[in-house]
Amino acid sequence: MEFRLVDVWTVAGILLGFQVTSFAQRIRHEQTLKKEGERITWIPVSDYLNLLSMTVLAVGAFGLPTLGFLEPGQALHAVVIAVLLFVGHLFALAGHYELYNPDKVHDESDYLPREEKLAVGAVAVAVAAYFLCLVF
Repeated sequence: MEFRLVDVWTVAGILLGFQVTSFAQRIRHEQTLKKEGERITWIPVSDYLNLLSMTVLAVGAFGLPTLGFLEPGQALHAVVIAVLLFVGHLFALAGHYELYNPDKVHDESDYLPREEKLAVGAVAVAVAAYFLCLVF
């Protein structure tokens, strides 16, 4: 199946809109906590997956194809990787707040809880598996 660049850009643009909205909401959440003096603020590791996903989209789906370095089919691979990272970011964010273990009380001082580490690791495995499928 042949893909046109406009089709790839449509999907990438919609995904990028969701990602920017998601990240803006996280920033607003952290700003609210900082104003209330609740705790020190930070960007969770899970949000770095979202930032990486946005970078992959900007470079791999928009930048490189525009400059003629990638064909539309190759740009589509960047979109797939960005989707894996973005969806993984949502699972990792749930892990950051330790939502997979309802009996555990979330420790605000723990920057990288075990559940978030596992989710980020699963995302890394999924992205690596996708790369391996492309190669072989």
